[in-house]
Amino acid sequence: ARDHFHAAAVGSGAAKGEHVSALEARIREHFRQFHARKVAEAELACQKMLRDAGKDVSAAAKGEGATLSKLLDALDGHMVRYEKEAAGPTKHKLMVDFVREHLADGCEVLMERVLAKAKEVATQAKMHQERYELKVETAEKMMEHWKAQHASAKGQVTQLTEQLHAVKVDNGQKDVTLQQLRNDNMKLEQGKLALEHEVTLVQERSERVEADYRGLQAQRAEISRERAELILELSKRKAEVEEA
Repeated sequence: ARDHFHAAAVGSGAAKGEHVSALEARIREHFRQFHARKVAEAELACQKMLRDAGKDVSAAAKGEGATLSKLLDALDGHMVRYEKEAAGPTKHKLMVDFVREHLADGCEVLMERVLAKAKEVATQAKMHQERYELKVETAEKMMEHWKAQHASAKGQVTQLTEQLHAVKVDNGQKDVTLQQLRNDNMKLEQGKLALEHEVTLVQERSERVEADYRGLQAQRAEISRERAELILELSKRKAEVEEA
């Protein structure tokens, strides 16, 4: 611009010098305004790109099945594009502030979700434990009941056996007809068979109760194993979030 001015201007050196100084001042002011406008336009473009990226990153943190890995993938994808397309002196400062803010917010959302899931699982585990304990308590009571029934039936069989023997002895000592003795013996034998059958039923019921009790113990062990696996998984997720 200075060379072009000297080539076209006329007049003395002093006059030209004043006009050169004024021209340079106008050019500097024009450049300053142009630079400021370009910087402002670049910053606005950066802010728009980051706003659009923020929507996707927030959705990645709040969406169904969100994980820290998905959040970081979404953040990384937008930052790669931003680095290629964004410009201006505030480009990197805006990017750092954006990453710091959305990474912290996303991790907070994920942590809240993990804690809510942990609370839900803990509540379910407690309910399973309570139901299991109730089943065990009921099974133990039933087992005690059938044991008592079994002992009572055995006592009745012993008593009838003694009565049968006493009747046989008594009938042998008395002058009774053979038919009467046979009838008495038949009735006692039938009563004995009925009680022996009842004892068998009681024993079978007791065995079923014991089998159910063993099954409940196996369920309890399975519940404890699942709880331990859950606690380990939650610990891993928590460590992953803290490392991020």
